Amino acid sequence: MGKLLIQRLIIVLLAAGIFIFPATAAKAQEDTGPAVEQLLSEIGAIPTADKIRELFINTSEWDAEHEELRYISHDALVELGVVVVPTLLEGWLSSVDIRRRIELDNIVKEIGFPAAEYIIPWLENDDPYTRRHAAALLGDTAWINKLEDPMAIGPIDADLNAIEAIKTMLATETEWDVISNAVAALGMFRDPGQIGFLSSYLNNEEEAVRRSAVLGLSKIPDQRVVPEIIKAFDDPVTTVRQTAVLALATPTMGNLAFEALIGGAILSPSGETARLCALESIARYLENIGIERTEIAHSQRFRAYDTAVSIIANPTTSDWLIRGYAVVIIGNSYHPDAAVFLQGLLSREEHPFVVGKINEAISTLEAGMPEPPEDKSTE
Repeated sequence: MGKLLIQRLIIVLLAAGIFIFPATAAKAQEDTGPAVEQLLSEIGAIPTADKIRELFINTSEWDAEHEELRYISHDALVELGVVVVPTLLEGWLSSVDIRRRIELDNIVKEIGFPAAEYIIPWLENDDPYTRRHAAALLGDTAWINKLEDPMAIGPIDADLNAIEAIKTMLATETEWDVISNAVAALGMFRDPGQIGFLSSYLNNEEEAVRRSAVLGLSKIPDQRVVPEIIKAFDDPVTTVRQTAVLALATPTMGNLAFEALIGGAILSPSGETARLCALESIARYLENIGIERTEIAHSQRFRAYDTAVSIIANPTTSDWLIRGYAVVIIGNSYHPDAAVFLQGLLSREEHPFVVGKINEAISTLEAGMPEPPEDKSTE
């Protein structure tokens, strides 16, 4: 029972992204190159299992005693590469200690694809927690991640074994939390051939599995995932609908889904809840592309503005939430007529929620579009 409670706590913490622990080496430490080189020379080309375990303890103990060696030990393990993976998996893949879990994940993800062949056998482990952890790591070490291109489409030949292993596990898996992790991980390979397979989990009885199906689909930058994710706008559980909203609000997926979202905002065949989800996705998408100055982004902002104005102007739009999110879209559109329109609307709007959104939108317009980050490549 104690282990189950700890596992559930970890699930909650990981899902919420709530960590108050020290930052990873890459973000918290200056260049440790010379110290790492010295440490590696002492270890030798083929480190013993005991030495690997010692380095890992150094990097996963967050206390003053280990602080001096923590970051160089982390970097040394990454530098050693796949040779350390079997020992790390054997020692800590099943650990429910969150410090070990975070550091193991950080190291294995940095090593990347070569670790996959050692992770796959753990999908057959008797412990559900271990299978869940292994599935997540397989997604995190997908070879396609090396491309650093969010529009790259899979499957990459190097990832085929991992894809097949996850699907084989899912064929017999009965634990909902393992299924949830595996479904989300499968999307990381960005294989359009898995769209139908992942979509089948949108009807799963477990909320977490349906949410993971949305997340998995959202990783595949293919137009065909859009109507599948939009199906989740009708889910009876708010968290699943919100996951779909956020999935279609990213710059990549929002661009692919833009026309479908506009159609759903004007008149959703599924009703007002799905319509509200479409409006929120558009609003969040416009916010996420606020720094973009492309012709496509400009056209989408103006199109969204016209749509939102038509919704508000329609006398049948009585739902205050619909009007409120339409106002948010107007604010994020940065249309030259937006401020005047909102000032006029403010003089006749009575619902406090909508009034609040109007004032927020006016403030957004007054602040102006956010500036794109400086391009330092030419410096």
